[in-house]
Amino acid sequence: MRSYFALESPPTLDGWASLAELVDSPSALVARVEITRAAVGAPDQRVAASIDFLGVVARVLSPALRSAVDTDIVPRLSLGAVWWRPAVPGPMRLSYRAVPAAPAAEFVPAVVSPVVAPLVAAYRASFALSAKVLWGDVASALNGAVLSLGRGTSFVRTVLSQPPLAGTARALPPTFVRNSCCLFYRVPGAGLCADCILR
Repeated sequence: MRSYFALESPPTLDGWASLAELVDSPSALVARVEITRAAVGAPDQRVAASIDFLGVVARVLSPALRSAVDTDIVPRLSLGAVWWRPAVPGPMRLSYRAVPAAPAAEFVPAVVSPVVAPLVAAYRASFALSAKVLWGDVASALNGAVLSLGRGTSFVRTVLSQPPLAGTARALPPTFVRNSCCLFYRVPGAGLCADCILR
């Protein structure tokens, strides 16, 4: 399975799209969520949208987080610079197109604000999800990346203490518990996630 931390060379083949296209096209976003809904057996579109969003932000944030933890540098991203392509099975394929570097301390303004915040707005507009659920998904994605890396806990604690992520966690890593629920429990047979507030 493709790693959440993997980046590919800048895309030159058909089938790739930028995150800007996904954010700017509600129909493309709905089509993506409907694929997720069918794949996981979600009972309604809102549940599928939260699950899909969590997967997207986990995929987008993981390479940037690893760079921050391992090199103290992050890419200064934009929606037009992040390209993706569906992949079955496994997480979507991802590429960052020629992006400048920023100090790791600028993770929120360099990565979260220009890319994640517009995704939050797009999913809210199309699926009537609350900001609390979606930003909680972002916090879960960061915690999941740290668990997979096996390092970077203190860095993520710092990121989660900054707006707009401040307040998304009831307990910070390494004992992370979010202040919301991703709605995955509503998928038949799914149960509760390890970081769910409902536990």
